[in-house]
Amino acid sequence: MIVIGIKGKPYEMGKQYGRQLANLIRRHIDHLWSAYQGLGYTKDDVYIIAELFEDGIRKNMPELLDELKGIADGAHVKFEDVVAANLFYELLHTQPVERITRFFGLGGRMHFCSSNRRCNC
Repeated sequence: MIVIGIKGKPYEMGKQYGRQLANLIRRHIDHLWSAYQGLGYTKDDVYIIAELFEDGIRKNMPELLDELKGIADGAHVKFEDVVAANLFYELLHTQPVERITRFFGLGGRMHFCSSNRRCNC
């Protein structure tokens, strides 16, 4: 078990967390990119979705966004990768991204399935 100590405001706590667990965070992000690829997502797909989630986080929980920024800065990784890592379980159970991006970018409809396999809904 890993035990770390952090204190301060959300950004400061995130930065401390990122510094103390930088190697683990980098390995986790690398592993998740492989897992996303196995689910049919590209990095660009995940970044598009992460940006949409970022908007929701900014509106509803800005302190969480500050903490995620701190984690990225402390671990010396891209902020987008930290957001993407936090979306894994949401994307694990959604339809692959082409329908999601059509909804947001090209006027298609959003579609979420209960499994990660393609469907003809």
